[in-house]
Amino acid sequence: MVLPTFFLVPVHRVSGREAAVQLAQSLRGQAFDPAVSDAFLRLAADPAFWTDLEASNIQHTVLALEPDGLPPLTDASIDAAALAFADFIDLKSRYIAAHSRRVGALAEQLARALGCAEATVFLIRRAGLLHDLGLVAIPSYVLDRPWPARSAAEQDAYRLYPYHGERVLARVPALAPLAEMVGTHQERLDGSGFYRGLTAGHISLGARIIAVADRFDQLTHDRPDHPARSIAEALHQLDQEPLDQAVVATLRGSVGARRADPLPHRRALPAGLSAREVEVLRLAARGGTRREISRQLAITENTVRHHLEHIYNKTGTSNRIAATLFAMERGLLID
Repeated sequence: MVLPTFFLVPVHRVSGREAAVQLAQSLRGQAFDPAVSDAFLRLAADPAFWTDLEASNIQHTVLALEPDGLPPLTDASIDAAALAFADFIDLKSRYIAAHSRRVGALAEQLARALGCAEATVFLIRRAGLLHDLGLVAIPSYVLDRPWPARSAAEQDAYRLYPYHGERVLARVPALAPLAEMVGTHQERLDGSGFYRGLTAGHISLGARIIAVADRFDQLTHDRPDHPARSIAEALHQLDQEPLDQAVVATLRGSVGARRADPLPHRRALPAGLSAREVEVLRLAARGGTRREISRQLAITENTVRHHLEHIYNKTGTSNRIAATLFAMERGLLID
């Protein structure tokens, strides 16, 4: 229910009831699970549903629906929630699939290498997973544009995404300790970052670690502004930027050359997928068209189509979004 809700609520807020209903109908069986779309459409036919949704006290109404006697939060449940949010965020753009998982893992690695206490390492990892939470406020079409192609208003809105992430986390007691790192991970030591323009003395070590992990992952993967760079090129670029150079030096000592074989550790592949199917899935998850995939793998578009059909059948999915989530959850996009 989360995915349709995420899209339908802002559409309803901006364009009204009819637009939300049309979106649910048009994306049924594509981005939205048919059963979920049908459930929403049944509710939408009842005027009382809209009355409740549009009420000024909607927050109190939703909170009142919370069942009594909820089990206490555990580290495992918090980690599971952080991973779910991370994957949800990374479905917003073809360029960021599994980005948050990679940043969380690299931030954890750097924090340990820098001698952080184990409790701090866990917090930094979770903040790394959730560092892009505020991107829920940015339309996907903006994220898919190069920076110069974004309007001034779109650029300003983007600079506020750490603020939105910070505000969300600050309202959840179990996640509030992460708010500062998420809110300041785009700050830079010379004050050139956003959204506050903080300088070195006001940026925590956790935020500095996430900043380096985030920037390194951006540089080594395709983005609207640039193709993926080599590790050496990325490290050279990090040397030129106003990041914590002690963290950059730790990163340099932690990373090696990219594996020639991109399949994670050559472990058994999930769902009976073949190595070729995983290659197709990885490219599809990153937004590749059939033509682009066929060109990169030197196979025909018809072969790509057959591979995608097999992938959907084996993984129990029916579209690229679901298949991408499957790949993210199974660690197939970790490189």
